[in-house]
Amino acid sequence: MPRECEQYLSVQTSIEIFSMFKKLMRLAVPLVIVAVGIVIAMVMVGSREELKTGTAAPLLPRVQTIEVTLGAVPISVLAHGNVTARYELELATEVTGRVVWVAPEFEPGKIVAADTTLLRID
Repeated sequence: MPRECEQYLSVQTSIEIFSMFKKLMRLAVPLVIVAVGIVIAMVMVGSREELKTGTAAPLLPRVQTIEVTLGAVPISVLAHGNVTARYELELATEVTGRVVWVAPEFEPGKIVAADTTLLRID
């Protein structure tokens, strides 16, 4: 066999060996990482201290209970807000003059009967 063929085969063999080595490394590196992780976990579990047993503190009740009885309970609602009238009324006079008398029921929020005199104008 000529020397050039031997060199070619030697180079070709080296390339194949290198290719196989790369494939082996792709498989071996993750397996080594997993194995190292397992070994570290085993060492950590084996080196932890044993938990000491002791007496637990007595449990305190978290709620209070009372017996339910039937009876009247006052209902009260505390609320904040603004109250506005459903209807508003604007009064205007058809004549000019001075107001000399105002009906006592003519106040904001009061209900006035129909045909009641509210004001007297001079």
